[in-house]
Amino acid sequence: MPHIETAGARIHYTDTGGDLPVIIFMHGFLLDTRFFEHQVAALSSGYRVICLDARGHGRTVDSGFPFTFWNQADDVLAMMDALRIETAILGGMSQGGFTALRVALTAPHRVAGLILIGTDGAAYTPRQVAEYRFAFGQWVTEPVVDDLVVTLAASMIGGTRDQQQVWIDRWRADDRTRLVEAVECLLGRDSIESAVGAITCPALIIRGGADQAFSDSAVGALRSQLGGETQLETIDAPLASHSVNWTHPELVTPLIQEWLKTAAA
Repeated sequence: MPHIETAGARIHYTDTGGDLPVIIFMHGFLLDTRFFEHQVAALSSGYRVICLDARGHGRTVDSGFPFTFWNQADDVLAMMDALRIETAILGGMSQGGFTALRVALTAPHRVAGLILIGTDGAAYTPRQVAEYRFAFGQWVTEPVVDDLVVTLAASMIGGTRDQQQVWIDRWRADDRTRLVEAVECLLGRDSIESAVGAITCPALIIRGGADQAFSDSAVGALRSQLGGETQLETIDAPLASHSVNWTHPELVTPLIQEWLKTAAA
């Protein structure tokens, strides 16, 4: 299992290898590197595809101290340094998008493009913080969360019950207490809406039409705020919700492949 030591964490990653153009994928909250398996399978013949587990998730081990998405952006850059990757296209879903945007702000010369799925640059509203804190507070403290697991799968994954069940089974087997600091990181994220105009690399934004976490207006705002050429695509298909690249890869992956023909040229 490959890992990279960073300031405050031991980051687990997967790497298809090779010297081809590099894409680095970052998953959403409660997910892990396996979340992009459909995209890895489709893209690995033409690209070097790397996926990493965020702090508190998967096989990454962190120090247990508080961290932010800026720290996680530094994790990505440290991994790129260790693997001698000068530039890469960054793909981020939900909280992975929060991190990708901060990498682009921290080191713009190292980001050749952005693939952003179900994400934006705003901070959560007080109401959202209260709602998420209640749900995730139960998640990390209650010994039994069967009803919550099913509810979260419906909203965070979407798609069919079989597509949700993969993650439900993993969540039930996980040590949920590992997520305490990841919850605080998520709820405490700062707004970067006024800063993302400095990001001038090309970007592709994808949203599931039924995504309850990020509205059409939220991703539309991100499109208008970014400083580079930005393409916005909405997947208006049945059951296309927050984790649309997992539930509808047959629609999402071709969009990514077509966009990459120009962005990675």
